[in-house]
Amino acid sequence: MIVDRLEVRNVRNVAQAQLQLDPGVTFVTGPNGAGKTTLLECFHLLARGRSFRAGGLNTLISFGEQDLLVSAMGLHYRTPMRIGLQKGRSSKVRMRMNEADVRQVSQIAAAIPLQLILPDAADLVFGSPARRRLWLDWLVFHTDNGYLQELRTFQRVLRQRNAALRNRSADVSSWTAQLSQYAERVSQRRLDALVSLRASFEQVLREFAPNIRIFLDYDRGWPEDNLLEGLAKDHRFELKYGVTRLGPHRSDVRVRALDFDTGNDAGSAARVLSRGQGKAVACAMKLAQVRYLNARSIQSVVLLDDIASEFDDEYGRKFLGALRGTETQAIATTTQESDIIKLWKSVAGTRPPLIRIHNGQTTQA
Repeated sequence: MIVDRLEVRNVRNVAQAQLQLDPGVTFVTGPNGAGKTTLLECFHLLARGRSFRAGGLNTLISFGEQDLLVSAMGLHYRTPMRIGLQKGRSSKVRMRMNEADVRQVSQIAAAIPLQLILPDAADLVFGSPARRRLWLDWLVFHTDNGYLQELRTFQRVLRQRNAALRNRSADVSSWTAQLSQYAERVSQRRLDALVSLRASFEQVLREFAPNIRIFLDYDRGWPEDNLLEGLAKDHRFELKYGVTRLGPHRSDVRVRALDFDTGNDAGSAARVLSRGQGKAVACAMKLAQVRYLNARSIQSVVLLDDIASEFDDEYGRKFLGALRGTETQAIATTTQESDIIKLWKSVAGTRPPLIRIHNGQTTQA
């Protein structure tokens, strides 16, 4: 979905705003605390039904107000679409799409593939495997219609098997057979998606960080060729700890640094790269997914908070060039308006669309 207009009411310090957005990149500028990140939060709330910051939804409602509302209008495959979310302090979330109530957030998430790049983006490389699993699952969800149901079924079976392990139940064997079946399916779909993404990732990385070479590999979460064999070997420890220790829930996307000249494996990127290089790789991983979807006529929205952080002018120019090359919609915040205008002009040759915000009040520049 390409969003033409975003409307916000009573979200944190933004009492009311109506934003006209460019189908390409729109920059939101203003001082710290002005409400820039709140506008990105509104997008995330609309597409995911939750904030990317800590706290429940009631904490987003402006002080002294009783409810919040976020809505967006745009085109979904050239068809007009309107989506909205309302939350009252004493009522449940209500989501609507084209005047009809939506019961599952996944329906809206599928319509707005939302890619988020925050100042902590480097944690995709340096952080826990859970972050990389979520990154990969995002891609599979948007390219494989049956994946979400498959993953949910696997997670349900996993919970049942863990309960059986804790209770030393005879049902463990039957849950084990089901777990293995769904685990293999989930793992294969993840692997297929990662393999398909590699070419896009390598291309974006060459554009953005040509001095870094990276290989992305998938660790299924079990060492043996057959998961059943691995579970049998690990059964004594499973009973001790009461959890299933092997499977897709323990998988990882291994980010391996390659020697630039020889192409040989130089070790884990988390141990080899600097923090700045790790952020460059993480951004390339996310932009590669956007470009991959675009090539399949799936339109994403990229949210970038504090776009200038940790990037010097050279990296910033290359990053903006790679972002522009994704040919997708993006909303980026920055406190450095003059610098970002200068960088964008060096990349696109034109002044960028700007929205200024101060004390929660927005103006189109």
